[in-house]
Amino acid sequence: MGLGLLLVAITVIAVVATGLVATPSTTPERSVSAARSTSSPSASLPAAPPASGQAPLTSAAPPPASTPEPPAGTPEPPAGTPEPPAGTPEPPAGTPEPPAGTPEPPAGTPEPPTQGMVQVAAPTRVEVPSVGLAVDVLPITPDGGALDPPTLDEAYWIETYGAPGTASDNTVYLAGHSYDSGSAAFNPLFDKDAQVALVEAGDEVLVSTRSGRLRYTVESTERLPKDELAGVEEVWKIVPGRLVLITCFQRNDGGASQDNLVVYASLVAGEL
Repeated sequence: MGLGLLLVAITVIAVVATGLVATPSTTPERSVSAARSTSSPSASLPAAPPASGQAPLTSAAPPPASTPEPPAGTPEPPAGTPEPPAGTPEPPAGTPEPPAGTPEPPAGTPEPPTQGMVQVAAPTRVEVPSVGLAVDVLPITPDGGALDPPTLDEAYWIETYGAPGTASDNTVYLAGHSYDSGSAAFNPLFDKDAQVALVEAGDEVLVSTRSGRLRYTVESTERLPKDELAGVEEVWKIVPGRLVLITCFQRNDGGASQDNLVVYASLVAGEL
């Protein structure tokens, strides 16, 4: 049984028995590796980066030269127009006037969010409505180069990287567990049985902070072997306004997870 766990390693030493991967010490690249176990498959993350005209007239026939006299003996029309019968009812008093202006919304209708600048701040919640994902976010700092989220039901913001905000100058990373035998924060991102990602390009991702809420749109998803994650430049690029979600992609045969699911999203707007 595999418990989805992300393991961040800032400096990784190659150890064949544990499946850890080393990156060349002569380059500033950040290294990522994944230690695998039957209960908590994991992945490591690298060190944080530096921070016109008229119409024609219509012609008409001329009037007759004179009005003919009526023939002799034609009866005269009755004098006067008959009065309406007595008792014709008047319209009822108090007929309501049409309402003036646009009707007021009922009391308690929430105001639509105001778009604007959202200050950079720690995330507190992440939602992906298309797949029913909605979990709280807690901060975490790698301890001795390793990241081990302590709970299954929350996502974790790696605070040594970028923080969400309309003026964020770095990529924001949220990591969460997946679990093949129970619930976990990032389980809704994929279908374990079909072995496909459920989140798709164009889906909305909402990240809440104490300053407001950020709306992102998914650009793409990628399934990567854990032992290759460290060398994938696209994952670790510094891209202002980018959000990256990372979790383990659980297998459908009960074996330990060998892959990571990476979701890339870009900032659309901030809501106060």
